[in-house]
Amino acid sequence: MKKNRKNKHLLYRRKRIFSAFVSAGILAAALAFGGCGKSSNDVEIALVTDGAGVDDQSFNQAAWEAVEQYAKETQQKDAYYQPEEVSRKGYAAAIEKALKAGAEVVICPGEGFETVVYEYQRENLSTKFILLDGVPHAVDGDVEKLRGNTHAVLFSKTDEGFLAGYVAVKEGYTNLGYIGSLSESSSAKEYGAGFIKGADAAAGELGLTPEQVQLRLTYSERTNAAPALTDQAAAWYAQGVQVLFSDNTSIINCIGKAATAAGTRFISVDQAGSAFSSQRLMNIQANYHTAVYQTLLSLKEDKYQGGEKETIGLQIGAVEPSWSSSGLQTFNQDQYTALVSAIQGGTIVMPENPDGDKLPQVQNLTLSVE
Repeated sequence: MKKNRKNKHLLYRRKRIFSAFVSAGILAAALAFGGCGKSSNDVEIALVTDGAGVDDQSFNQAAWEAVEQYAKETQQKDAYYQPEEVSRKGYAAAIEKALKAGAEVVICPGEGFETVVYEYQRENLSTKFILLDGVPHAVDGDVEKLRGNTHAVLFSKTDEGFLAGYVAVKEGYTNLGYIGSLSESSSAKEYGAGFIKGADAAAGELGLTPEQVQLRLTYSERTNAAPALTDQAAAWYAQGVQVLFSDNTSIINCIGKAATAAGTRFISVDQAGSAFSSQRLMNIQANYHTAVYQTLLSLKEDKYQGGEKETIGLQIGAVEPSWSSSGLQTFNQDQYTALVSAIQGGTIVMPENPDGDKLPQVQNLTLSVE
């Protein structure tokens, strides 16, 4: 929610916006930096931000701190480039600066770089690209294309949902709800499946029974905010739901509004619902530091997975609560570490991605699908 990283409809709209810059962006960058050869001594590892600085207390800062850590350990030269404008043209110009400085590795965070990296990976085969939370594709299509010099890192939506459900029950909430966006959306299904399994796992650890824990699930079939969504969330709260969760930014904002009126709680991803933070139990975030550092480490160990995409999550602690903006009273970092260790040790088995309309099997809660 860098950002709701991920509803197809929203992605399509965003791609349409970026498409206006396709020719102008590349041409402007080429004119600005054309004729300049690479310097092999200036920069080895470069981070291109999404337009914010590396002190944004968010994913740009986390990514940059990982670059700094790795560069110090390996005695390599690093640099970051902040685009002058948040557009495809601005991203292209910043990548050009990194290449001109001799960058051998270019790290790009966010889906806004998908079409830019698609172009640059082809023209710069000797440069390794690391794309976070996105997969390269042409500006006029959704077909993914990863060349041998590019590695895409995605964050597990199932694991983010799992963490949301797990923590909610650990915090003492036993009446939960999930309002997904589109029933045919793989993203909505993954968040929902994870939420169910996380709540079920926590209930089992606490010795709770299906009669004690309730979870309602539905899909709104919408991707935009509407009074009807706020009314639906308000109705669920009035009927006893204590915490609501969704995969979609607009829906989370509607839920946050209803939670504020009712004095109840909600959980967000990608900092959605920040306007209603007083009622936000927790925000689930991707750990960009872990993602960047582990991928750079694969270069050192000669295990760089060029031409592939990788999904990471709780197995390596790559999704976590945003501790600085948390409303948690019970669940803490020690418990989070214990959860990750239990997953790594096989004590907790994470759910597979949902298959069609099948929902996860539960043992310790009552699931109602509406």
